[in-house]
Amino acid sequence: MTSQSSLTSKYTTGAEYSLTSDKCPVVLELGRAYTKCGFAREPSPRAIIPSKVDNHEIYSYSHSSELPHLLQDFLYAIYYKHLCTNPKDRRLVVVESLMVPLEFKDTLATVLYEHFEVPAIVFVPSHLCTLYTLRLNTALVVDVGFKWTSVLPVIEGVCNLAAYKDIPLGSNEIHRRLEKFLLKFGSVRCPDGQTRFLGEVNPEILSNEDIVEDIKVRTCFVTPRERHLQAQGFEEAFCEGRQLELPTPSNVQYPLEGDKVLEIPGTLREYAPECLFEIDNEMESVATQVIDALLLCNRDSRKVLAENIVIVGGTAMIPGFRRRLKEELMALLELPQYKKHLYIDKFMFHSTPCCSNIASWLGGSLYGSTDYVGSQAFTKEQFLENKKHIPDWMDQKWKKDSVPGL
Repeated sequence: MTSQSSLTSKYTTGAEYSLTSDKCPVVLELGRAYTKCGFAREPSPRAIIPSKVDNHEIYSYSHSSELPHLLQDFLYAIYYKHLCTNPKDRRLVVVESLMVPLEFKDTLATVLYEHFEVPAIVFVPSHLCTLYTLRLNTALVVDVGFKWTSVLPVIEGVCNLAAYKDIPLGSNEIHRRLEKFLLKFGSVRCPDGQTRFLGEVNPEILSNEDIVEDIKVRTCFVTPRERHLQAQGFEEAFCEGRQLELPTPSNVQYPLEGDKVLEIPGTLREYAPECLFEIDNEMESVATQVIDALLLCNRDSRKVLAENIVIVGGTAMIPGFRRRLKEELMALLELPQYKKHLYIDKFMFHSTPCCSNIASWLGGSLYGSTDYVGSQAFTKEQFLENKKHIPDWMDQKWKKDSVPGL
């Protein structure tokens, strides 16, 4: 849906401020699965790379002593391999998750200041960066990432942390479901013409996360709610080897190493993403997080938030996701626990000016093009004075100025 002009007329974007004359800052977004890096004023990242060093995830460290070495190697590749720039010459804008561990944030700053000698760094919340691309100051931001889905209401440029909701659902759960059922029921056509189960031929092949993700991106889709209700017995039928009396999607042939071909069942293609919408033991799903976040907001703001929903994150790019989320939200409104508290009759979604997986980075690029980077950036001297600690993004004491909406 297009944005409501009445809600955005008072909001000012960074594009309307004067631009800096220095070299464009580097813009960095360290996601759980992928990292986006590039320069301010540019419409897209220069590179989108896995957040890994030698197949070791930068967020998955067993001890804090490992983290500096991981970040040094990772940032070295970003600056000198992907961006081909000297870190001493440019400020840095870090688009950060609200819930990033403080230990990770402070270690990242220490490595950047002391090892790479970055002149200044500014940390900007990813949810607000998303709204920066749409000239919105009030919206409900739904970030469907790799491991987590988070929902944060932003009202007049202020994050309502009291209404923040998250749930450990994302692409990672889809990957696990694909891996589980492909090992049991995926068939492989071998060069000798024989057909065998994948678990018999090469069960280790799905340990390669890149292959599982490629299968998800190329073959999976989110089915409409009506069809989901008709096929609720899918898992039992699939495990028992019987077919449901429903039209099924076509099977897809996926090439493996050599001349082997993996046949992906059509029913699995639509079943794998269902984990995002299935109600778990605690009666929660992606859709319930949105409704619950609205309930935690002031009742006067609920209608405005429901009509200004912004969905970001790579998982949200699965075909059919937005349509299914809206259907689930409308169905939840009919439940007694929600109907008697929420007086909402519709939900409206904004379309970001880019793919949803880079929307937050693009907002950081816009922010990095303004003079506010110079006034709000945290220098190495300030970092040392603050005992090597980066203030929380809500702490305004160290800022010399403020940016509308940020």
